[in-house]
Amino acid sequence: MTQILRKLPTQPIPSLDDTLDACVSSVSPTLNGLQRLKSKLVFEIYGATQAKQQERLLTLAQQQPVNWCAAGLTRFWLSCRGGLPFTNNYAMLLEDDPRADSLTERAARLIAAALQLYQSVRMEVLPTDMADDQPLEMSQYRRCFATHREPRPHCDEVVTITGSQHIAVLVGGRLHYMVVDPQRAVWSLPAIHRALDQIVSQAEERGDDNDVAPGMFTALPRDDWARLRGGMLKDDHNRQALMLLEKALFVVCLDVDATPAGLTGLSTNLRDGSCHNRYYDKSMQIIVTEHGKAGLCFERAAVDGSVALGFAARLQRESLVLPVVEEMVCPPQSQIRLRTVDWSLSRSLKRRLRSANKTIAETREQRDIEAWTMPLVGLNIFKSLNVSPDAAVQLALQLACDEVTGQIPHIFEPVQIRHFAGGRMDFILPVTAESLAAVRSMQASVGNPFLTAGQVRRAAKAHQALVVNTKNGRGLVSHLLALNAVQQAESSGLHSWRHRVLSHLDKGLQVLLRQEVLAANGSGYAGIASFGPIGPRPNMLSIGYLIKDDEIVFDLRADGRFSPHARALRNAMERSLLRVKGLLTSCQKGELR
Repeated sequence: MTQILRKLPTQPIPSLDDTLDACVSSVSPTLNGLQRLKSKLVFEIYGATQAKQQERLLTLAQQQPVNWCAAGLTRFWLSCRGGLPFTNNYAMLLEDDPRADSLTERAARLIAAALQLYQSVRMEVLPTDMADDQPLEMSQYRRCFATHREPRPHCDEVVTITGSQHIAVLVGGRLHYMVVDPQRAVWSLPAIHRALDQIVSQAEERGDDNDVAPGMFTALPRDDWARLRGGMLKDDHNRQALMLLEKALFVVCLDVDATPAGLTGLSTNLRDGSCHNRYYDKSMQIIVTEHGKAGLCFERAAVDGSVALGFAARLQRESLVLPVVEEMVCPPQSQIRLRTVDWSLSRSLKRRLRSANKTIAETREQRDIEAWTMPLVGLNIFKSLNVSPDAAVQLALQLACDEVTGQIPHIFEPVQIRHFAGGRMDFILPVTAESLAAVRSMQASVGNPFLTAGQVRRAAKAHQALVVNTKNGRGLVSHLLALNAVQQAESSGLHSWRHRVLSHLDKGLQVLLRQEVLAANGSGYAGIASFGPIGPRPNMLSIGYLIKDDEIVFDLRADGRFSPHARALRNAMERSLLRVKGLLTSCQKGELR
């Protein structure tokens, strides 16, 4: 990994004028004439105040081996003050393992596979991710292990521990830990399986079925959790438990007796269905339910979606090729050291747990989840129609949102830029003048279908141009975040008046570039059954999709004002996508370019 990292090019810093022009172009399609004039004025004033900051950014980029665009994105995620499972973490469901249909056997195989991957990361022999024959930045794979998010007032911190040798296991909110040897991961598989059986058996004997446990505090707003954590660290037992969780290589959550039904039930459980049996501050959690259903939950300040998906695909592949547990002979040196650590629950802490449980329940009531598989569409059909499948999905989303809510919201789509040194991701705004024209044409009760098909193709080309521009390092969001990161790093040197001006301008930019929909494409990774991103703000629609050969798997989460429309959005999304497909198919022979 180190050798490849040295070859990656430096991410370019676009000119401030180009970025601001792109901002104006991105927001203009959804504004009227007066709003366009005001937005242009806001961006011009912002550009004038940030001219010196742009110069400083260019200077620092030359002087320091820091990717300031990535630093800005990391700070943005760490500044998120909402509860992590509701605003920051994302989950993905793994396909079934035909040789592991029980909870403990599936968990054991995933643990052994994860330890193998950890060993490959630690020894720097993990095969490098590639995209379009380009090697990608790989350092985030290290942050899948022994890394956690530490709550702080205003902005959290990502902390990585060295020398960790244990795994934390949660059952019913109760903490167990296993000391492991990654070098013997495969041969320790039977011992890991027995240790998990022992943990589950103990839980059943004690009746560990409480729905409140200190791990659920990590689902609270970050400032609340920071205060609670500070108090818990004063108790020796709780400090030990917290340190074991935070210093673990990763956390395994065994959801005993949980049998969520269908994609929607599984997605709900992975995201926030068992908050008492989670520790969301960890960069990676492996979650296993009854009948061997399993998935992963990642904290995105530490790990981007593309890395999380890549890790999940590798984990699934490695676990499937492991030997059958019953056929293995466990050598004596592979025994697992196992210990249970109890929380110290004072009367005051129990009261706070009940309050946290109420807060989480109220937050859940403000969102709805729909996950489903849509057949008869997919990579093959859209490729045969010479249209980007991703662009088709994004256009269908705009059409569906307009049908259900009466307007096309501000949509953000992540684009990974890990082909740059230290690169993470940027975002495109897929609502363009071309996509709006196509949506309006498809909404018309009468019209020329060949003209509409041509507009759909032009919208797809405009979408592809945005993606290419962003992959070339000229995306607008990462640049704005980089300016913000430099501003925060050197805020002590700014005059107070400039602080006030920038504060007002930042609010103005947030209004113009507000996030209402996060739509993420998680395609291209084998072994993943569904992918669920989460938007960082209230009142957001978050939708992940996996475009497979002959089907598309959707995972839609509707928060706040979108929540009552979740089922309607699902139905409208299906109709819209079939409409795009049908229009292009019927006009294929006489297509307009």
